[in-house]
Amino acid sequence: MSYCSVSVTKLGSDEICNKGTQGGTSWGCEHTGDAVIWNPEDTENNYYDYNFREIVDIPNMYSSTVYLDVKHAFHQYYEAYYDSDHRIQGVLYLYIDGQLMGTFTHPKNKNIDTHLSDGSINGAYRGNYLTTVTCDNQCNCEVSKENY
Repeated sequence: MSYCSVSVTKLGSDEICNKGTQGGTSWGCEHTGDAVIWNPEDTENNYYDYNFREIVDIPNMYSSTVYLDVKHAFHQYYEAYYDSDHRIQGVLYLYIDGQLMGTFTHPKNKNIDTHLSDGSINGAYRGNYLTTVTCDNQCNCEVSKENY
Protein backbone atom coordinates (compact mmCIF):
# COMPACT_ATOMS: atom_id res chain seq x y z
CA MET A 1 0.00 0.00 0.00
CA SER A 2 1.27 3.42 -0.83
CA TYR A 3 -0.40 6.57 0.40
CA CYS A 4 0.48 10.19 -0.23
CA SER A 5 -1.26 13.40 0.72
CA VAL A 6 -1.15 16.86 -0.79
CA SER A 7 -1.62 20.14 1.05
CA VAL A 8 -1.85 23.39 -0.86
CA THR A 9 -1.07 26.85 0.45
CA LYS A 10 -1.25 30.18 -1.34
CA LEU A 11 1.33 32.90 -0.94
CA GLY A 12 -0.21 35.57 1.30
CA SER A 13 -2.86 33.31 2.88
CA ASP A 14 -2.90 31.30 6.12
CA GLU A 15 -5.49 28.83 4.80
CA ILE A 16 -4.45 25.29 3.91
CA CYS A 17 -6.29 23.30 1.27
CA ASN A 18 -6.05 19.59 2.09
CA LYS A 19 -8.08 16.52 3.05
CA GLY A 20 -9.36 18.29 6.18
CA THR A 21 -10.62 21.38 4.33
CA GLN A 22 -14.39 21.56 4.42
CA GLY A 23 -16.08 23.51 1.62
CA GLY A 24 -12.93 25.00 0.13
CA THR A 25 -10.82 28.02 0.94
CA SER A 26 -11.56 31.73 0.52
CA TRP A 27 -9.19 31.70 -2.49
CA GLY A 28 -11.19 28.95 -4.21
CA CYS A 29 -9.17 25.79 -3.56
CA GLU A 30 -11.19 22.58 -3.27
CA HIS A 31 -9.77 19.19 -2.28
CA THR A 32 -11.29 15.73 -2.75
CA GLY A 33 -10.14 12.14 -2.54
CA ASP A 34 -7.15 10.18 -1.29
CA ALA A 35 -4.04 9.20 -3.24
CA VAL A 36 -3.86 5.49 -2.39
CA ILE A 37 -2.49 2.51 -4.28
CA TRP A 38 -3.22 -0.94 -2.85
CA ASN A 39 -2.10 -4.11 -4.61
CA PRO A 40 -2.35 -7.00 -2.13
CA GLU A 41 -0.45 -10.21 -2.69
CA ASP A 42 -3.27 -12.23 -1.06
CA THR A 43 -6.20 -11.72 -3.47
CA GLU A 44 -8.05 -14.87 -2.38
CA ASN A 45 -9.19 -13.43 0.97
CA ASN A 46 -11.58 -10.82 -0.40
CA TYR A 47 -8.87 -8.26 -1.00
CA TYR A 48 -9.00 -6.33 -4.22
CA ASP A 49 -6.71 -3.99 -6.14
CA TYR A 50 -7.64 -0.32 -6.08
CA ASN A 51 -6.23 3.05 -6.89
CA PHE A 52 -7.76 6.30 -5.72
CA ARG A 53 -7.16 9.80 -6.96
CA GLU A 54 -6.70 12.91 -4.90
CA ILE A 55 -7.86 16.06 -6.68
CA VAL A 56 -7.14 19.71 -5.92
CA ASP A 57 -8.95 22.34 -7.97
CA ILE A 58 -8.01 26.03 -7.92
CA PRO A 59 -10.21 27.90 -10.41
CA ASN A 60 -8.33 31.24 -10.43
CA MET A 61 -4.53 31.28 -10.56
CA TYR A 62 -4.10 34.77 -12.04
CA SER A 63 -1.25 36.68 -10.31
CA SER A 64 -0.84 33.88 -7.76
CA THR A 65 1.73 31.54 -6.28
CA VAL A 66 0.68 28.25 -4.71
CA TYR A 67 2.70 25.50 -3.07
CA LEU A 68 1.66 21.85 -3.43
CA ASP A 69 3.31 19.95 -0.58
CA VAL A 70 3.20 16.22 -1.32
CA LYS A 71 4.13 13.86 1.51
CA HIS A 72 4.34 10.10 1.80
CA ALA A 73 2.16 8.85 4.67
CA PHE A 74 3.91 6.01 6.49
CA HIS A 75 1.91 3.00 7.65
CA GLN A 76 3.87 0.29 9.42
CA TYR A 77 1.38 -2.59 9.02
CA TYR A 78 0.47 -2.13 5.35
CA GLU A 79 3.96 -1.22 4.20
CA ALA A 80 5.41 -4.26 5.95
CA TYR A 81 2.77 -6.45 4.25
CA TYR A 82 3.91 -5.73 0.71
CA ASP A 83 7.66 -6.16 0.13
CA SER A 84 8.06 -3.81 -2.83
CA ASP A 85 5.74 -0.98 -1.76
CA HIS A 86 8.68 1.39 -1.31
CA ARG A 87 9.10 1.31 -5.09
CA ILE A 88 5.56 2.55 -5.79
CA GLN A 89 5.47 6.20 -6.79
CA GLY A 90 2.26 8.20 -6.77
CA VAL A 91 2.13 10.75 -9.57
CA LEU A 92 0.97 14.36 -9.36
CA TYR A 93 -0.54 15.45 -12.69
CA LEU A 94 -0.58 19.24 -12.81
CA TYR A 95 -3.08 20.84 -15.18
CA ILE A 96 -3.52 24.56 -15.69
CA ASP A 97 -6.41 25.73 -17.83
CA GLY A 98 -6.90 22.16 -19.04
CA GLN A 99 -3.29 21.85 -20.22
CA LEU A 100 -0.95 19.31 -18.62
CA MET A 101 1.96 21.33 -17.19
CA GLY A 102 3.88 18.33 -15.91
CA THR A 103 3.91 15.12 -13.91
CA PHE A 104 5.75 14.95 -10.62
CA THR A 105 6.66 12.26 -8.13
CA HIS A 106 9.02 11.66 -5.24
CA PRO A 107 12.51 10.31 -5.97
CA LYS A 108 12.92 6.61 -6.66
CA ASN A 109 13.63 4.49 -3.60
CA LYS A 110 14.99 1.43 -5.38
CA ASN A 111 16.71 -0.19 -2.38
CA ILE A 112 15.42 2.02 0.43
CA ASP A 113 12.46 0.51 2.26
CA THR A 114 9.92 2.70 4.08
CA HIS A 115 10.66 1.05 7.44
CA LEU A 116 13.69 -0.38 9.19
CA SER A 117 13.80 -4.00 10.43
CA ASP A 118 12.71 -2.85 13.92
CA GLY A 119 9.54 -1.30 12.44
CA SER A 120 10.62 2.32 12.77
CA ILE A 121 10.41 4.76 9.84
CA ASN A 122 13.47 4.73 7.63
CA GLY A 123 14.86 8.29 7.60
CA ALA A 124 16.63 7.57 4.29
CA TYR A 125 13.32 6.99 2.47
CA ARG A 126 12.60 9.95 0.19
CA GLY A 127 8.86 10.47 -0.19
CA ASN A 128 8.25 14.23 0.02
CA TYR A 129 8.43 17.09 -2.46
CA LEU A 130 7.17 20.61 -2.95
CA THR A 131 5.82 21.82 -6.28
CA THR A 132 5.57 25.60 -6.70
CA VAL A 133 3.27 27.18 -9.28
CA THR A 134 3.60 30.90 -10.02
CA CYS A 135 1.22 32.54 -12.51
CA ASP A 136 1.23 36.11 -13.82
CA ASN A 137 -1.81 38.32 -14.53
CA GLN A 138 -2.20 36.63 -17.95
CA CYS A 139 -2.15 33.18 -16.27
CA ASN A 140 1.21 32.31 -17.81
CA CYS A 141 2.59 29.93 -15.23
CA GLU A 142 5.97 28.59 -14.18
CA VAL A 143 6.29 25.33 -12.28
CA SER A 144 9.19 24.05 -10.20
CA LYS A 145 9.72 21.02 -7.94
CA GLU A 146 12.02 20.49 -4.98
CA ASN A 147 12.54 17.17 -3.15
CA TYR A 148 12.98 17.23 0.60
